[in-house]
Amino acid sequence: MAKFYEGDLITATKGETVITGRLENSYYGLGLEVKDAGWPTSRLEDNGYEVTVIERAVPTEPGVYECGNYHETAVLHENGTWFYHGDGSLSWKMTDKDVRDFGPWTRLVPED
Repeated sequence: MAKFYEGDLITATKGETVITGRLENSYYGLGLEVKDAGWPTSRLEDNGYEVTVIERAVPTEPGVYECGNYHETAVLHENGTWFYHGDGSLSWKMTDKDVRDFGPWTRLVPED
């Protein structure tokens, strides 16, 4: 079973049936489901759908990122751990919820 995150854009296919949408937490406590479709990802997989992530809600490539409209930075390490650096005066380990809430993310690439 693949790992999905709230906000991921997914497509689920089975034969000619295709379901596409963003994932959100289920109102009924069933985990992540396709927004407005009411299909939990676990149920899709259990029923033979091939679920593919089209776009991740959060980055997965290690690097330095700018946080949304905050103009502050966070670092994604190779082990998958995020650290918020803000304006450089503080640093703390981010939770999965922090990472989702602080987006969207822009990867900062050094100039040559």
